[in-house]
Amino acid sequence: MTKNRKPLKDKYIGLETFIYSLPPAVPTDAIGSGKDCLLKEANNKHLVANASTYSPLEIVCALIGVVVLVYMFYYKPISFYNRMVEVIPARVDNHDYSFQLTDYEESYIYCYKKEGLSELKRKIKSRESFSMAFLGGFIGCSIFLYWGYVAAKRCRDCVIFDRTTSMVTYHHTFGLFTTVAPFNEVLFQPRPISLYDPIQILGFRLPGTISWAVLSLGHVYEITSLYVWFMDKNRPLPPGSVFDPYREADYLRRKEMGFPMPLYHSAIETPEWSGAEEKYGDKNGRRRGKLLFHPEHSTDTLK
Repeated sequence: MTKNRKPLKDKYIGLETFIYSLPPAVPTDAIGSGKDCLLKEANNKHLVANASTYSPLEIVCALIGVVVLVYMFYYKPISFYNRMVEVIPARVDNHDYSFQLTDYEESYIYCYKKEGLSELKRKIKSRESFSMAFLGGFIGCSIFLYWGYVAAKRCRDCVIFDRTTSMVTYHHTFGLFTTVAPFNEVLFQPRPISLYDPIQILGFRLPGTISWAVLSLGHVYEITSLYVWFMDKNRPLPPGSVFDPYREADYLRRKEMGFPMPLYHSAIETPEWSGAEEKYGDKNGRRRGKLLFHPEHSTDTLK
């Protein structure tokens, strides 16, 4: 399900789309599907970030919820029915009225004395509260079971950064919803873990979403720089062995486009592919890597 985007109206100010510092070099073995992995996929077109806030505790909670709902809305009504069917005939036939029934005791006793056991069973079974409780238990258990299934099977919220289109896709709420927005509309923000913990997390939001995704624990500016650098398709790929197989192809793409100006500000150099000068005689690669500012503030040429 794809949600419509709405402008963000947050009272908090997000980080500027800016390359603040040298991002962490992404090695090949850092890509994986584990909860602790920063990235699930990385190439010259997509960067898939693991934004899951899933915890194994959620599956435990789902299972506990199923047990509670089964007891409250299935086992308890059924046991009540069985108890009434057993207790009422035994006590009434022996003229023992010392026992206390929960509700509708007089009508049940009257029904049994006048209509018999079959009518008593029918009346208890057809009672509205019994039917609604059973239906509510069935629906509730189904929801909790599906929650557990989703948490175990599709538990990874993720953010897909598309370098070629400059769009960001956010699969959230256990992958049940999808929000798409341009990269320049997203909101990065340092957020404290708690009032007493100095460590910050990198919060992430797209227009149209309510909850925050967590992209990293600590290293807020470095991780932000990684995503901004990657999404600036007019710059070389970020550092890291995971991008090495794609650097030449990315260089040729930018060369064919005439090396357009960078899209976002940078506080550091973004060096060109190291093999460009030797293989293609590119003498201007080093100078392009030193262009730190947005094209509106630069009169230099990249060619």
